[in-house]
Amino acid sequence: MSLDWSINKVRDWEEIAMNIEDEGDKTHHMIWMTMVIQLGGVTKDNWKDFYTRCAMIDILDGNDIYLSPEDVHRRIGLNTNVYPNEGRVKWTNRVARREYDKVVQNAVAYANELDTVEVSQ
Repeated sequence: MSLDWSINKVRDWEEIAMNIEDEGDKTHHMIWMTMVIQLGGVTKDNWKDFYTRCAMIDILDGNDIYLSPEDVHRRIGLNTNVYPNEGRVKWTNRVARREYDKVVQNAVAYANELDTVEVSQ
């Protein structure tokens, strides 16, 4: 399935379209992040949650925070065909479980290395 998107409802969207060198990377990042954060677009009601989810993913993946709150607010009206929107609690629980599972996997791998070292000594 393709990822369809539109910025036609973004205030002064032509500025973003015309300034693709500065604004395009941020817009494309937000479009692709809709699949990761499970929000189909940016609205007046959800732009803070949209920003927070993007920032959380950046931090958890060990990256600097790419988008500013202003970047997200500027794109209120951006929408995609990502559906359904996942509620905050459900999304946060899923992300927390993902991070928890990573820690467990690392601990198991480390324990296996310790067992191997102990056996060989």
